[in-house]
Amino acid sequence: MADPSKTEEATPRRRAELRRKGQVAKSQELNTAILFGVAILFLRFYIPYVADFVAQLSEEIWRTPLQEMDLSVFMDLMRQLAFGFLLTFVPFFIVLVLTALVVNIAQVGLKMSLYPLRPDFNKVNPVSGFKRLFSLQPLLQLAQSLVKIAAMVLLAWLILRSHYAALLQTVSMELGHTGRLLGAIVWEIVWKIGLLLLVVAIIDTSWQRWYFARNIRMSKQEIKDEHKNTEGDPQIKARLRQLQRKAAMNRMMEDLPRADVVLTNPVHLAVAIAYDRERMNAPTVLAKGASQVAERIKALAREHEIPVLENKPLARALFRATEVGQEIPAELYAAVSEVLIYIYQLNGQLETYLDD
Repeated sequence: MADPSKTEEATPRRRAELRRKGQVAKSQELNTAILFGVAILFLRFYIPYVADFVAQLSEEIWRTPLQEMDLSVFMDLMRQLAFGFLLTFVPFFIVLVLTALVVNIAQVGLKMSLYPLRPDFNKVNPVSGFKRLFSLQPLLQLAQSLVKIAAMVLLAWLILRSHYAALLQTVSMELGHTGRLLGAIVWEIVWKIGLLLLVVAIIDTSWQRWYFARNIRMSKQEIKDEHKNTEGDPQIKARLRQLQRKAAMNRMMEDLPRADVVLTNPVHLAVAIAYDRERMNAPTVLAKGASQVAERIKALAREHEIPVLENKPLARALFRATEVGQEIPAELYAAVSEVLIYIYQLNGQLETYLDD
């Protein structure tokens, strides 16, 4: 019975972990159906070559005079027959192996896992084995196999019954006509059984995917724990962000004494600007802040005798458009230049700024 607390779909990480362990949604019925279909189609067109080989070898056997047919000659002919049969069916076996590989890769992808080969004592535990034996999946597989076999037998019986009249006439038919009739009936049985297996495979594939997704569902607590393990403890992350903000604030305040002017709006915002023609291509924001940080910036600016000017539009525009350490955008050059010219006039540095 499924755990009622596990109501959430499995996360990609959970699916990847199960895949690493070799646990994936896979339908064996799909493998069987496709292999059966490929086998009958291959044999449909390959049997004539096998028949030619058997005919040639039989002719060779019958050509051997009876007086020369001792045990050693007979065994030699049988070895040739067996070896010839083996060589004849090599392409058939190669096709089946390649088909099995392609079908498995199509179902689960190209993934090799040695995890299932690890020793697991739960597999030899009789209690665990008893629980697995009477769990839902094995019972459903048993019921499916029984229904599939019954359907195949019923299908073959219905086909033979439909040809009952023709089969009765085989007693008066020539051997060639009888062989062609039986071949046609056998072909009808096998391709219809193949179609039946394909239908069963499609149903089983859908079931296996649904059942696998249902079995790997996770509880909300498991998802939270996984997120915590993946992303880190939220409290630790919050503490790290706090320390990072504090370090950034300290660096900003250390750079503030190099500012030429602090612009305010006047209460809520403060932006400190500096321009050094030897190191900067354009005026740069050294510090900015709102509310309490803005008050700290203004207080530190007054402490270092840095001019604090009220310019609401420019302070707001700089606060929105720039980050600490960035040059001001081109559209604000003119407004910032007017402020710097005014400051340099006050400090007697206007000629140096204009030379720049």
